[in-house]
Amino acid sequence: MLICEQCNKEQETGKFCGQCGGKLVEKDAGMQHEPADAPQQTTTAVQQKNAFQAYFNFIQNVAKNPTQALKLDESQFGYGLITAAVFALAYALANYFLANKMVKDMLGPLMSSLPFFDITVPLLFFIVLFLAGAWASVFAASKLMNSSVSVKAMLAQFGGLLVPFMLINLAMILFGIAGMAKIMIGLTTISIVFSIYFLPMMLSFYNGMKANSGQKVYFSLGAAALSMLISYIIVRLAILDFLEKFDDIYPWF
Repeated sequence: MLICEQCNKEQETGKFCGQCGGKLVEKDAGMQHEPADAPQQTTTAVQQKNAFQAYFNFIQNVAKNPTQALKLDESQFGYGLITAAVFALAYALANYFLANKMVKDMLGPLMSSLPFFDITVPLLFFIVLFLAGAWASVFAASKLMNSSVSVKAMLAQFGGLLVPFMLINLAMILFGIAGMAKIMIGLTTISIVFSIYFLPMMLSFYNGMKANSGQKVYFSLGAAALSMLISYIIVRLAILDFLEKFDDIYPWF
């Protein structure tokens, strides 16, 4: 009988554990086992470590060659969602820290910090809406071109293409804390414009090529135009109202 060194799962054959991937060794009849709940705790810790390592490898590979994102399938669906979530959160945090730094520089260090959740949560929500609109544009254009790519695979591909911009947003957090407004404005523009306008066009064109569509150029441009329209609607219906309320509460900002 064999036993896993990491999670203590017993197995009759093989070199590696079928549960956690750890190395199997011969079971010692006299070995002392941990309490019953210890193997489960160990297994969970190993699985979490492996999941984190797998996602880190995913980010590393796509960052080195973003073209790899176009080859993603349904199995990387979760990675795409995580990347989109980190992208939105990092963008919101970076802009909050910049605004907070500018207020303190303008009104003095004794000025209290801007309300974190009142600013960050709406920003996060708006970015998620922008990304959702961009993805919906890709989905609409791809289906009009009779693309066979599934919803989950398309989400994985879109999230994969966001990886470079997610990394930019994470770097923006440091620039925001430091109050580097000029750099932040440039990076903010690059990140949001490329993510919600250029990526839908690029991914739609790729899906059109795979579907052998004869009108992939027009449909790709249509995806970018639709994403712009959705963004405009979000700005008009939500963001401008938020800015007006914010100005009423903080007229000095």
